Amino acid sequence: MKEWLQITANDGLLPAYITLPDSKSLKNRVLMLNAYAGVLNHSADSADSGDTLLLKRCLRQLAEAHGEETVIDCQNAGTVFRFLLSFVAHHPGRWVLTGDARMLQRPVSPLVEALRRLGAKIDYSGRVGFPPLRITGNPLHSGEIMADASVSSQFISSLLLLAPSLSHGLTVHCSDTVVSESYIRMSVGLLQEAGIHVTQTQNTLVVAPGHPRCENLTMEADWSSAAFFYAFAACSTNAVLHLQGLKPPDQSLQGDSAVASIYRHFGVNTTVYEQGVIISRESERKMAATFQFDMRSTPDLALPLAVTMVSLGLEATLLGIHHLRFKETDRIEALIHEIAALGGYTEYRDGVLSLHPSVLKAFRPVYTYNDHRMAMAFTPLALVTHSIGIVNPSVVEKSFPHFWKEVKKLGFRIQLKNPGCASR
Repeated sequence: MKEWLQITANDGLLPAYITLPDSKSLKNRVLMLNAYAGVLNHSADSADSGDTLLLKRCLRQLAEAHGEETVIDCQNAGTVFRFLLSFVAHHPGRWVLTGDARMLQRPVSPLVEALRRLGAKIDYSGRVGFPPLRITGNPLHSGEIMADASVSSQFISSLLLLAPSLSHGLTVHCSDTVVSESYIRMSVGLLQEAGIHVTQTQNTLVVAPGHPRCENLTMEADWSSAAFFYAFAACSTNAVLHLQGLKPPDQSLQGDSAVASIYRHFGVNTTVYEQGVIISRESERKMAATFQFDMRSTPDLALPLAVTMVSLGLEATLLGIHHLRFKETDRIEALIHEIAALGGYTEYRDGVLSLHPSVLKAFRPVYTYNDHRMAMAFTPLALVTHSIGIVNPSVVEKSFPHFWKEVKKLGFRIQLKNPGCASR
């Protein structure tokens, strides 16, 4: 077993000011808009997430290419791969887009087919429908295309970010089934903030050509990362946490700001203040006997929400999570397996996860499957089991590099353990 952290809780949570990372979803979109404007070189920032650092490195590699075929390794970053695919298809040169073993299992054919209809020259180097891809970049033409959004909204966002650079813009008709729709709304909102005209009627998006004004764009702290601290608050007996840098939920471009309204069901209140939001746990809370949440638009909230409800011993149902199979790991399988290892009982069928009240075991190391959200989602369980282990804790660097530093602020004792110090 890899190294792991033992996280031990004290009584309750200490009041704390939590520094959240910037939204990597927003930052990566801004980087791509800059890339289409010809700005490919960006200095690394110590606060950048692993995904953002990777995207900057890949863009720099593209800028330094000089005619020879260039291999771009996107590792296991779906956003990086999908956003770069549209870019290199439109950017003169010979490119190979690849990734790690997990990336080669993640489907990409809906985006490939959409780009081919715009004139892209893309070939599969291995299994049809999956990376790696070999691309001969050439200027793409405008058009009207149908795109499948049932696997990943990133296919649509990739096309939207490309659209302003096409001579007459782009019209995208999305399939009837759209997952993670909030991320499409984020892309549309960002384009509009940058001065690009976008109209939407039902599942059709029309993007006008233009030059995005990226200097007008402001960054937000990450609501997806904030969700884990809502989980800490819900699992505690007391909590007053200042989450700095967040835009108010009704003003944010991030769909995951919905976490504020979701966690009201668990007695966690949100108060907006000048530097962000304050979340507090009600001293006496009344919760429903059962819960049901539709996660189609906000899939990144599924893991912290599921673990919260298991921690609180609630009967609950999560709908619309079938596409979690195509994330950094198969999150459905990973979640079910790790909850079961802790003594929890779940059922999954046809995109619906049922969670049942269970008595959790006192201590078990949680395997994270090289998935940052698995590591962060299970950490609040320490408030219920007193102590928990997180295997491969460095995986959080993908989205929240200083997560463990922020967890310490809450009063947890964190000890790094060597392989072989725990068993399951």
